[in-house]
Amino acid sequence: MTSTPVIPRSTRLREWMDAHQITDEALGEKLGLHRVSVCRVLNAETMRTVHHAACLELGFPPELLPIPYDKPRGPRPKQPVFPGLVGTPLEA
Repeated sequence: MTSTPVIPRSTRLREWMDAHQITDEALGEKLGLHRVSVCRVLNAETMRTVHHAACLELGFPPELLPIPYDKPRGPRPKQPVFPGLVGTPLEA
């Protein structure tokens, strides 16, 4: 029994881009990214929703693009600890 090889999404996307003569540099100009960033974005599991929407607008097939997701950026905000309130019950 032979199984058909599964071609990775990023490989299928690259083949589609080659067939349409779309380079990373050209896509980067449309997305406002450097060529290296385009490579990283297209090979990742997820991509920013603004870039995903722009690629769809440019005619990219949605099944070939990474999942749209906006990851939280930067450190999580921390709750302030007021020394005068630590260890004292709150009055209602």
